[in-house]
Parts: sequence; C-alpha cells; structure tokens
Amino acid sequence: MNNFKAAARSLFSTPVPTLVVIATLAIAIGANTAIFSVVNGVLFRPLGYGDDSRLVVLWATSGPNQQDTFRLSPPTYRDLREGAEAFDGNVLLYRSMGSTLTGLEQPVRVGSLVVTARMFRVLATRPALGQFFIDDDETPGRGKKLVITHASWTRRFGADPSIVGSTLELDNQPYTVIGVTEPGFQFPPGNDEVEMYFPMELSDRVLLDRDHRMFDAMARLADGITVEGARAELSAIAEKLAREYPDSNAGWGLTARPLREELLGDLTSILWVLSGAVFLVLLIACANIANVLVARSTAASREFAVRAALGARSSDLCKRSLAESLILGVLGTAGGLLLAFWGVAMLRIVMPADIPRASGIAVDGKVLLFASVLSIGAIVLFGLLPALRSMAPNLLGLLKPTASFANATGGGRRLREVMVVVQIALAIVLLVGAGLMVRSFDRLSEVDPGFHQEGVVSVAVKLPGSRYGRAEWRPFFEQLVERVRELPGVDAAGAVSDLPMSDVGLGFEMEFTVLGLDALSPTARPNAEFRLTVPGYFDAMDMAMVRGRAFDKLDTTSERVVVIVNETLVERYFEGVDPIGRSLRATMLGEVEIVGVVSDVHNESLQSKYESEIFLPFGRIATTEMHIVVQSNLDTAAVASAVGDVLADMDPQLVPTQVAATEDLIWESAAQPRFNTALLSGLALCAALLAIVGTYGIVAYSVSQRTSEIGVRMVLGADSTATVAMILRQALGVVLAGAALGTWEPWARRGS
Repeated sequence: MNNFKAAARSLFSTPVPTLVVIATLAIAIGANTAIFSVVNGVLFRPLGYGDDSRLVVLWATSGPNQQDTFRLSPPTYRDLREGAEAFDGNVLLYRSMGSTLTGLEQPVRVGSLVVTARMFRVLATRPALGQFFIDDDETPGRGKKLVITHASWTRRFGADPSIVGSTLELDNQPYTVIGVTEPGFQFPPGNDEVEMYFPMELSDRVLLDRDHRMFDAMARLADGITVEGARAELSAIAEKLAREYPDSNAGWGLTARPLREELLGDLTSILWVLSGAVFLVLLIACANIANVLVARSTAASREFAVRAALGARSSDLCKRSLAESLILGVLGTAGGLLLAFWGVAMLRIVMPADIPRASGIAVDGKVLLFASVLSIGAIVLFGLLPALRSMAPNLLGLLKPTASFANATGGGRRLREVMVVVQIALAIVLLVGAGLMVRSFDRLSEVDPGFHQEGVVSVAVKLPGSRYGRAEWRPFFEQLVERVRELPGVDAAGAVSDLPMSDVGLGFEMEFTVLGLDALSPTARPNAEFRLTVPGYFDAMDMAMVRGRAFDKLDTTSERVVVIVNETLVERYFEGVDPIGRSLRATMLGEVEIVGVVSDVHNESLQSKYESEIFLPFGRIATTEMHIVVQSNLDTAAVASAVGDVLADMDPQLVPTQVAATEDLIWESAAQPRFNTALLSGLALCAALLAIVGTYGIVAYSVSQRTSEIGVRMVLGADSTATVAMILRQALGVVLAGAALGTWEPWARRGS
C-alpha cells in the first residue's frame, strides 16, 4: 500500500507526462475495445442455427461466366429438395411478405415471412412452445397456420402460454398459432422486424412456373459434403434441368455460397485488417508510453540512487515502479472503456443497416474481458523497462554528466528516434489515405442519383389478398394516387412497385428479345429489371423523359401493351437504332411496344451501375404492394399523415408498410463507404495523436538525459533561445524524417 501511495504522489507531482500516458493508453485501449466489440458481434457470435458453417445460400446464375445471381423458383426448390443428395432434403424457400395484425382497436403492421415447411429443421431450431410446420402444410387447403417469434410472443402477447392454439387475425383472416420459436431466434439473420412465419402453399400451378425466380433459398449441407461438392452437384442438376426445360432453364446455372460469406461479404477481411491495425496502434502506444516513463524514471533516477545507497532493495524499487505503471494502467483502461462505449455508439450510427446483427454490437462481458487482458498486457509491456531500469540504477553514471550525454546521443536514443520516425510515417500514410477516402466520399455524395433528392416522400402500401381480388388492385392504387395528388401542397404523385434504394417492394427480372434485331444466343439472352408504375411516377421523381412519352390512363386498358425503357437498355441492345415504336417480346408479357425512353437512375446505391430497366403500366402485371411517391413542399411526417388519412378513409384496416424520404434512402445507401471512411479517419487520428506523443517522449527523454549538459551550457553563458532551438532541431529532424518517409513516392503511388 505504501508503494501505491508513494507512486500516486510521484505521478501527481509531474501531471503533464502522467496525463499524456493515461490519454495515450486510453486512446489505444478504447480503439481496440471498440473494434473488438464490432468483430465479436459480427464475426464471433453464433447465428443461432446450430452448426451454421454448414448452411449455404442457393442462387440461380446466368450471364457471362454465370456471374449474375438470381433467386430461385418453387419448381427448382422442389427439384433440389427431392434430388440433391448434398442437402439430404434440407432445403428451404422463403419470401418477405409483411402483414397487418387486425382485429385490434388499431391495425398494426408486422414483419412476416412465407416459408417452406422444413425451414426450422434446416435452421436446427426447436420450438419453445407448440410445434413447427410439417411437409403437408405446403399443400393448399391445409388451413391457415402461423409460428410467432419468442420476442413477439413476449412483447405483444405478454408471454401468455395459451397463445398456442389461439387465433390471430391478420389481414382480416384468422390464423391458428401452432408454435413459438426459441428465445433469441431471428430469421433472416439479424432481422428483428420479422415476427411471424406462414407456411408456403405450393399449388400445381406454382410448381409449373419455372420462370418465377422470386424466392430466397437456403440449405444445410449433409454430413461429409463440402461446399465445393455441393456446387458440383448443383451444376449437374442445372445442366439436367436445361435439357428438360430449355424454354425456361437454357443458360441458367445453380450455385451455393456459405451463409456467413454471403452475409458478411468483404466485411470480414475489412474487420480483420482493421483489428490488426488497431493492435499495431496499441503496440505503438505502449512503446511511446515506455519512452515517456523511461524519461520520467531517468529524471527520478537520483532519488532511486540515493534510496539504493541507503540500503533500499532492488525489488522494492521495482515494486515502486510497477505500482506507478499499475495506477497509470487502471486510469488509462477506465478512460479507454469510456472511449470504447462512445466509439461503439458512434460506429452503430454510421454502420450500414445491412450488417447482420449490428443491433447486438455492444461492450458486453466478453469485450470487457478482452479489455482487461489488453490492459494487463499493456501494463506489463510499458512498465517492464522502467521497472528493470529502477532495479539497477547506475550510481556512477549519475555522477558523470558526460555519461548521461553519451547515453542521450547513443544507440538507444537512435532506436527510439527511428521508432518515432516510423510512427510519423505511418500516421501520414493513414492521414493521406483517410483524406483520399473523405474526398472520394464527398465526390460520391455529389453523384446525381437520377431522381429528385429533396421534397420526395414514398409511402408503401400493401393490400391484403384476402380482402382484395386481383381485379381490385389497379383501381385501388389509381384512386389512391389521384386523391393524394389533390392534397394541398402536393406538386406531383405517382406509384411504383420497386422504389430505387428501398428494400421494400416488388422488383423482378425477366428475359426479353428485341424483335427485328439480331437475336442473341439462348445462353446470353438479355434481361432487364421490370417495374410497375401508375401514371405520374416519373414526374414525382423528376426522371427525365429522353424520348417518346410517359404513360397515360389509356395505356392500362388498351389492346396494345406498351412499355418505357431506360437509356442503358437502349445503349446495350439497340446500337444506335431509334427504339420508339419498336417491339420487345418478354416472358409473361408477350409482344410489347416501346413508347418512351426515360433517364437512368442508380437503383441499389450511388455506387451501383446503371442496369437495364423496363417500366410497365400497373395492371398489365399487378402486385398487392406499391410505393406511393409524393413530391411536395411538406415534410416527411406531414406527407405520411396526409397519405395515412386518405388511406384510412379508403380502408381503415390498412396501414403503410414503410414511409421514407428519398434523401434518407440515399443517405442509407451510402452507409458502407461512410462506415469505411469513419473507421479509417478514426484510425488515422489515433495514429497522429500517438505520433505526437512519441515525439514528445523523444524530446522529454533527451532533455532529461541532457539536463546536466544544458545546465553547464547556461552557466557558461549560452543563450536560452539557442538552447531551446537545439532541442527543437532534434525533434524537427525526427518529424521531417517521418514526413519524408510517409510521403515517399512508392507509398504515395500505392495510396492513390
């Protein structure tokens, strides 16, 4: 205890180096702990599906080298479930649906999935209550059943065990609850908005529609089967299907990708590289702190020498030095944890929404254990050298100023200077890289998305199929758009099935043929993204009509089916030929006439490439969900309220499935580059701060070693300004050397 009291008095007697050490350690531990929180939450935490390393995502493939991926159709699902030995029948198909919980005072929108019966078996989970679906539930007419999540059961139904067997009303239809999932179960991974699962009914008509590639698919590998083995069998099955069904399957392949790889993509390598970088920052920080503490121990070496001369044991001196290190370590760790909590909160703000389980990233027990181990290691690393130095003070050297000067100018000083030079160089490289990334992000934010960015709000609406027949879909949405268009403050209104940069809605790709032009081979047939629109959509989004005309009301009922295409499709497939008046033949549509060409938009993100698009008048193909797009001088809340009032007047049981301003969608689409920029900028800032501390440590150590020399110079009449300049020249030399190394041309070329 006496050692700690003496150490505390000694530390507080020199507040500047003490605060520098604490701040440096806090920065290093805070950065490492924050990044480990992300790595632990995203990479290390199990998904909750048993051995998730055996789960794969299934894709249909097409295009050059089969590089384009598409969802699966129900017939392909059936073929794989019954014929792929690699999965032993453990295949699932699902699709986001969304439902309205009715029968309450106020309708509530809930996330839901329609799934095939074996989903829960594939995901290796058991019910907390009741049971899950069986294969027969896929047969139409088996009754309306549902399974709810444990979170929904607890939040909405008070964890009432009698929920099993009870009836819930969704979209005004009764469904029997047959089971509740395990606590913590989420599917899709990390999606806490999905609360209910319905069995997918596979009718004979659905199982014949091989072009209907609109369902997500997963499978669990059988024992002893690798991903490569599964891919080989899938290729063989795809070739067999192409021979049996050439009209729908020629040129199509099948592949499988590990679930974690599919979820994380490039994020895995980014996080591991970042983990290595921040650990390097920790080592640099420890080296800097050691420099500062060595300088401090040098300044106190006379006291240690006197104590040793008076009979103090070397172990006692070592304990005193380690006590100082322990105090600094505890304070630095406390500051680091505070920075880690703040850093995790900031990272979650800029983190892309599609990062799986991002909501679970936190400074939890495992992260605190990591921080504790980190701090103990740091204390040992930066406390060892001063402690060893205190165990064997050089009494004779302390009486010889020339010896101190020699030590200050010898190999040890050069090693420390080289280390600081490298730190400065790395800091400059990181700062330059961060600057380039910030500039790239600024340029990205200036990219024109192709549609109006401000003053446009979309309100997604979905009609329950139980109450609205197919013939009612088009009149309902047309009337809704007309009434919204008449609202005060509304400049334009329309509707689209799949809004750019939104994850809600119906988007689907179909193959087509340009009539009258050279046809491509069956294995390289053109395809395009099809979108359904209600007149007024292009005006509401400010999408320019480059050629031809927009849709009008007659286009939905006229005998001739007309479409509008985008500029990219014209450039790819018409080669300078005027497309207006020419015809396409598309799957599910037959022959259609092009009446207009609209400007391109970025659909996935500001970084995404333009894709071929074909717009259809809503009604030629219909869907139950549409985005009502409104351009006005009102804010988002006012538009949502006004559209909600119109919707409630038309049908009190309907509620919007999503409300979003286009500028918010654009902001969310840039989340990944913004996240990368924030991480690199933070790391560069840490490196710069540590480089400054390293320079301070060199100067402090040099001054402590040359105190006697400086005193002699001053007694002999040396000018104080010249003496300070001498010290600064040494520090400036280190800084300039680091700057030169950091801006060395090969590094600059790599950074650019």
